[in-house]
Amino acid sequence: MTLPPQRLGDKGQRYELRFYLQGEHWMEDERPLGYAPTLKGAREMRDAWLKRPDIGECFILDRQTGKRVI
Repeated sequence: MTLPPQRLGDKGQRYELRFYLQGEHWMEDERPLGYAPTLKGAREMRDAWLKRPDIGECFILDRQTGKRVI
């Protein structure tokens, strides 16, 4: 199945989710988790990911402002 160009990658996705595993806190340890077009969707993804037992921190970045979202 071939996807149309507008559905490939992270086009139009305003929020990026990143995480650290337990014991990691350095910027180079950040790992991308995914992207979401809405803050509600990003929060739902973050909340689900935080249930994983080895996650130290999971946070949302607003790609338009470059800042973390609470």
